[in-house]
Amino acid sequence: MTLDETVGRCLVDHELYQLLEQGNISLPSGSVSPSQVQPASFEPVIGNEVFILDTEGQGIFRPNTRETIYKTLLQIERRRRIRKDIAEGFELKRGYTYLLPLQERLTLRKNEFVVASPKSSIGRIFLHARLMADYHARFDYVDGRQSRADPLQLWLLVQPLAFNVIVHPGIPLNQLRFFRGRGALLRPDELAYEALHHPLLYSKDHQPLDPDIQDDGLAISIDLQGLSSGGIVGLRARHHPEPLDLSNKTLYDAEMFFEPLRASQGKIILHPHEYYLFASREVLKIPSNRNVELSSHSDAAFQGSLHFAGFADNGFQGDLVLEVRSDEPSPMALEDGMPISV
Repeated sequence: MTLDETVGRCLVDHELYQLLEQGNISLPSGSVSPSQVQPASFEPVIGNEVFILDTEGQGIFRPNTRETIYKTLLQIERRRRIRKDIAEGFELKRGYTYLLPLQERLTLRKNEFVVASPKSSIGRIFLHARLMADYHARFDYVDGRQSRADPLQLWLLVQPLAFNVIVHPGIPLNQLRFFRGRGALLRPDELAYEALHHPLLYSKDHQPLDPDIQDDGLAISIDLQGLSSGGIVGLRARHHPEPLDLSNKTLYDAEMFFEPLRASQGKIILHPHEYYLFASREVLKIPSNRNVELSSHSDAAFQGSLHFAGFADNGFQGDLVLEVRSDEPSPMALEDGMPISV
C-alpha cells in the first residue's frame, strides 16, 4: 500500500492539471479555462439546459446508488420535469428547484473522493447549489469506491433562496476538492501543533491571537464593531424583484439587493429565515500547504446556516464572510466577539 493510499490529502493545482491531462476530469470540448483551476479546487461549469422540477408533487429530487441521475430523472412525469434551453440565458426564481447538468465528467480511483461546495460569490447571493453524481445517494460527495461507471456525469440541484438569478452555459456555480487517501482533516492536537508553528488567527491590527481549538476545529467569532466599514457590521438580503445576471461582469448597486446593518451597543438581532452577511472578528492566514472548510452549522451561537460557501484555498489571508440564516423560532441577539462557528 502506497503513502497516497494511507495518508489523506487534498490535491493542489498542479495535480488537478494532471487529472485533466490524464482525462480523469474530462470535458466535451477537450479544453479547460485556466480560471477553473484554483490552488486546491476545480470549478466545473454548467451545460446548455435546465430541468424545472416539481417539488410539490415529488419532493426534492434525490439520486440513488442503483442508476444514473438522468435515468432517475426520466422516471418522473414529463410535466414535473420541464426541460428548458439556457443558451440565451435563463432566470432561476426563488421558490423553485432546478437541475442543471455540468459539462465535466469524473473518473476516480478507488482511493480518491471529491467534496463539493458553492463558489464564494455564489454563496454570498444565497444560491443553494448541491452536487449530485451518478450512482451516489449523497449530495456534495463523490467516492471512488462507489463509482459503478466511468466517467461519472455530474449535476447541480439549485434553489435560489434570496434572489432570482440569470444563468448561462459555461458559468461555474460550485467548486470541487479532490482528496487522495483518508484522514486529511487535522485532529485537535495536529491543529494545535500547526497553530504553534504557523499562527492561524490574527486581529484586524495584525497581532497574532491565541487559537481556541475545539474538538471539531478552530473557533471563530463574529465582528459587530465595523471599525473599518464606517460602523456597518453586516448586510441583510432585501426582497428584490430584479434578477442578478451571473454573467454580468459589471458591479451591481449593492444597496439595491442588501440592507446595511449597524449594531446597537455591540448587539444585533437576527430574524428567523432572513439572510445575512457578516464578517469574522479574526483574520485567518492559511499556510500554503493547508486549506480550510467552515462548518455549515454550529450550536455555538444559534440554530441555522453559517455559510453557503465555506471553503478557503491554500494561502488565503483575510477575514471570513459568514453567510447566515437563523432557523430559531424567535429573533436571536448576537453580540460582538461571541463564538459563532468552527
